[in-house]
Amino acid sequence: MTTWRTARTARRVWVVRLVIFLVVALGAGHAPAQERAPKPGSAAAGATRTWTDITGKFSREAEFLKLEDGQVHIRLKGGKETKIPLKELSKKDRDWVRSNAAAAVTAKPVGSRIVLRSYQAIVEDSVFLADALKQQLLAGAFPGLFVSLTNGKPLDGFDVTKPIVITVHVDEKGIPAGTLVAVPVQGKERFQKTLDVVFPRKTTPAGRGYEIAKLGKTVYAKPGEGYFLISDDANLVRNAAADPPPPVTVSDVAIETFNTAVSEDVRRAGLAQFDAFTAMIGAVTSGSEGARHFQNATQEGIRSMVQSLAIEAERSTVEASLDPTTKMMNVAVAVRARSGTPLAESFAAYGALRPRFVSAARDDAHGWVGVSVPTSAAGRSMIEGFVLPTAMEMVLGKSLTDLKQRVTEEIGQEGQVDKLAAITLLEEELDRLVAAGHLEEEMLFLTDDAGAPQVVTRITHDRARAIVAALGSVVAAGAAEGTVVPDGDGILSVPVAPGNPNPLLAQPIRVAATADTLFIAHGCADTDLIKSLLTAAPTSTNIPPISARLDLARLWPIVARANPSLASFADVVGGSGNVRADVNALTDGMELRVSADAGAMRLLGALGGAFPQIFGGWGAPGVPGAPPGFPPGGAPPAGLLPPSIQGFPVPSITPPGPPQPPAP
Repeated sequence: MTTWRTARTARRVWVVRLVIFLVVALGAGHAPAQERAPKPGSAAAGATRTWTDITGKFSREAEFLKLEDGQVHIRLKGGKETKIPLKELSKKDRDWVRSNAAAAVTAKPVGSRIVLRSYQAIVEDSVFLADALKQQLLAGAFPGLFVSLTNGKPLDGFDVTKPIVITVHVDEKGIPAGTLVAVPVQGKERFQKTLDVVFPRKTTPAGRGYEIAKLGKTVYAKPGEGYFLISDDANLVRNAAADPPPPVTVSDVAIETFNTAVSEDVRRAGLAQFDAFTAMIGAVTSGSEGARHFQNATQEGIRSMVQSLAIEAERSTVEASLDPTTKMMNVAVAVRARSGTPLAESFAAYGALRPRFVSAARDDAHGWVGVSVPTSAAGRSMIEGFVLPTAMEMVLGKSLTDLKQRVTEEIGQEGQVDKLAAITLLEEELDRLVAAGHLEEEMLFLTDDAGAPQVVTRITHDRARAIVAALGSVVAAGAAEGTVVPDGDGILSVPVAPGNPNPLLAQPIRVAATADTLFIAHGCADTDLIKSLLTAAPTSTNIPPISARLDLARLWPIVARANPSLASFADVVGGSGNVRADVNALTDGMELRVSADAGAMRLLGALGGAFPQIFGGWGAPGVPGAPPGFPPGGAPPAGLLPPSIQGFPVPSITPPGPPQPPAP
C-alpha cells in the first residue's frame, strides 16, 4: 500500500518532470548569438528524433546536439536550445544517447556573422550610394552578384523582404573553415526546384550537393519552412537547425566578429609580426628629432591599441544603414572587451567621464570637435614631442629648446640669466600640462563677417593662467624673437610673419586663460570672440567625450581658401553636407557612430572621381575594368532576375561624372 509520504514523493517527481518538459516545450531562454554556433557534439549531432521522458507521458521532437556532464543538449524546431538530465529520459533515449555520443568531435567556432536586412534594403542602399558617389557600378553590384552566380537564371522562390544570414566558421588559427548561408525563401518546395534548375547536381563523399561554377565549389543545402541553409561544408548544414530563428535586424548590414574564436597564441603571433613590421618602418625613417619623437609616440599608441584589440577584445561589430526618410547614412563600429582586462577597465573609465564642453551648442559654429579622455603614456609622448613644440615655435618664432640653447650659449651677457629663468619657468608649466592625467579639448570652426576662417581651441588645465603668464614672461624678458602684446583682459596677441599664405595666420594668434581653461584662437581680427568664450560657463551637454559636428556646406569655402583647386567641389556639396561622429560608452565596450547626409556622400564621391586611378575606371557604362560576370554599367540585364527582384529596378545614375578641379 502506498503511504502518504511515498505518494507525495511520487507527485513531486512527476511535477519536476512536467516542469522540465514544459521548459523544453516552451524553449526556455534564447542562447546568445555567439553560443548558437555548432558546439562539441557527436557523429550524430544534428539528428532530429522524438524524445520521451522516463514516464512515457511526455514527448518532444528536437535535434540532438551533445551529451555533457550528464545533460543532453537539444535544439527545438524553432531553433531554441535547452538541456535535460539524461536520467530523466526513457531507457530507449538513454541508450541512443550513450551509443551516439561516444565519438565526440569539436565543432568549428563562429568567426563572423553577417546579417543583411533584406535583398530589397541592400539594393535600395546601393542605388543611393551609386547616385551619391557617382559610381554606377555600385547600383548593380548586388544584383550582378546573383546574376553572376546563377549564370542569368532566375532565383524563383527567393524572398527579397527578409534577412539573409551568413555565418563564417574558423579553426583555432583563424583560417576560414566553412560558411553557412541562411537564404529566406517563399516555400521550400519552390526554392528547391530553383536549385535543381539553376545548379547541376553533384555527388561527393560528403553527400549530394550543387556545383556552382563561379565559386569553383560544391555547396550543400538543407530546406526549412522559411529558410534554406546552404554551405560549402556538408557538416555545417547537417548539424545546423533546419529553420533558424529569424535574426532581430536593426541595420541594413551588420557584421559581428568573435575575436576569441581564434586561440590567444595565434593572436599573439600575429601581434609579434605587427611589432616586427612597425620596427622595420621606424628603422628606415629619418627626419628631425621632433619628427622622430612624434613618430615613435604614434607607433607606440598604435601598437598599444592593436595589442588591446588582439588580446583583450572579445568581439567587434560593424553596422550600416540608410534612413530612407532623411537619406542619412549611419555607420556604427563597436568593440567589446573581455571582463577583467585592462581594455575593459579603460572602457569603464571612459564611460564615467563627464566632459564640460562649453562651445558645442553654439548655433553659429560651422564645425566642432570635442575630446575628453584620460591621458595615456602614448598620448603624453605625442603632446610633449610634437603638439607643444609646434605650438611654441608658432608663438615664439623658435622652439623652446632652440631658445634655451641660444640663451645658454650667451649666459655671460647681460640679461641672459633672466631670460633663462623665464624659459625654465615656461618649461616647467608645460611639463605640468603634459603630466596631467586627463585631457579635455575642443575646437570650434567659424567664419567672420567677411567669410575669413576662424579656429578656436580650448584646453582644460588647472594651471592655464600660469602658462599664459610664463609665456608673457619669456617675451617680456626678450628671449623670444616675436612680440606678444597683452591687453587689459589678459589676452595675449601674437603677431605672425606677414605674407603667410595660411588664411588662419592672416591675423595675430590670440592666447588667453581662465582659472582652468587655456584658449588659443586663429584668424580673429579682434578679441571679441575669445572674450565671449572666456565668460562662458561650462555646462553639462550630455555629449559623449569624443564627438564631432561638421557642416561641410559652410566649411568648404574655408577649405577652398586654403586650396583653391578644391573650390569647384562646393557645388557638389550643395546646401547640405552634415557629418556627425560620436564615441559612446557601452556596458562592456565603446562604439563609434558616424552619420553623414547625401551632401557629404556626394563630396566623397566627387573627390574619388577626381582620382580615377583609385577606382580603375569603374562606374561608367561600357568602361572596361569591372569584375567578370558583373553587368556593364552596374545594371542587371532585363529578364535575368525573377519578378520579385526585378521589382526593384536600378536606375541610370546621372550626371556621369563629378566636376573636375581646375588644372594646376
